[in-house]
Amino acid sequence: TILLQSLATVRGQLIDKETGKPFKNREIRYGVHVHIGDDNAPFQTQYGGTTFSDESGHFELEHLVVGPEYHITLVNRPEDQPDRITWQPVKKITLKDSHPLDLGRVEVEPPYQPPTLEERIAAAFVLKKTPLERFTYDRKIGGLTMQYPLILFGEPESKAIRELLALRFEDDEISSKLDSYLVIPVDTTESKRTAAQALAEAMGIKLNFDSAGLELYVTDTSGKQRAHADLAALSTDGKVSQKKLLKFLETNQVPKLDARELLDAALKQAKEQNKRVIVQATATWCGPCRRLSLYLDGERKLSERDYIWVKMDYRWTGAYKIMEKMRGGAQGGIPWWAILDKDGKAMVTSTTEAGENIGFPSSSSDREHFRGMLEKTAIRLNDMEINELVEGLKQKD
Repeated sequence: TILLQSLATVRGQLIDKETGKPFKNREIRYGVHVHIGDDNAPFQTQYGGTTFSDESGHFELEHLVVGPEYHITLVNRPEDQPDRITWQPVKKITLKDSHPLDLGRVEVEPPYQPPTLEERIAAAFVLKKTPLERFTYDRKIGGLTMQYPLILFGEPESKAIRELLALRFEDDEISSKLDSYLVIPVDTTESKRTAAQALAEAMGIKLNFDSAGLELYVTDTSGKQRAHADLAALSTDGKVSQKKLLKFLETNQVPKLDARELLDAALKQAKEQNKRVIVQATATWCGPCRRLSLYLDGERKLSERDYIWVKMDYRWTGAYKIMEKMRGGAQGGIPWWAILDKDGKAMVTSTTEAGENIGFPSSSSDREHFRGMLEKTAIRLNDMEINELVEGLKQKD
């Protein structure tokens, strides 16, 4: 028996929420999300089509059926990069019958416009702390993330700064090398010079306040200077050189570690001291990873009674393969972490019974899962101390 039913039509008018004007001649796609697996799995949009709004922003979707949830999406194609397509969700609808449905005015946020290079440069020099406070903070963070402070002194509107930051933001090779650094742009224009000078004095350096120049310093996490380059050292024919900047970053980057050696050393120590090993998958760009690292570092006095902490940074040789095998297909992003026994067997992980990764345990349910991880693996810690560790998460929330 084949059941047939009438098809429905949906109409509406796309309106720019910011200006109140219609979105003219815009590409619209619609359809049903068909997941390749459960509801959290990747999906394809099927059983729909493509249409366009007219000069007044009106559109019409045809051949919709009753029951399924349809997703209406606006397709954005930047004029200067027509192949760079982004999809902007507009509305979800579920038809209860086959009568034509008029959505009326459908307000849509204007398409995302990436900041210009000028805007990115200006934003880079806006520090929430003074340069000296930022340097002090980044030294602490760098000790946890294995990154060096990279201090850039210069005037934001100068030609040299624009050329260097254009490479930072737009050159893939340069961007890939910046994983080793925490970049601190410091404005040296006359009105900001006092703050810049305070940082320079703390670093033990003398700045050359040349409005057309720049100064790059790399320090270790104790504040000791590792390298310095000025405009002359980084330029060719009066322009900042990509090759020279790349060589400077490569020469002074954090040495790569071997993930297997790190893990083996932690397991050896665990056997000798009768402890467990906390293995954390992490990356320099991951905010929750940083929060978890700050928490674990702050609780060392208590946690190190039972646990040795080792970080599997994806920059380290072999880290990805080690964590891929340890996760065993567990879903979720990073930080993902596990507590191992002294033989390297995972006793508990940050994956819940529902298959979700708690990452940094910020919710009450996440913290309860973390409590369970400690209760199942603690050797010397008592219930009061475990509770203290769990409560400590709230201070980092």
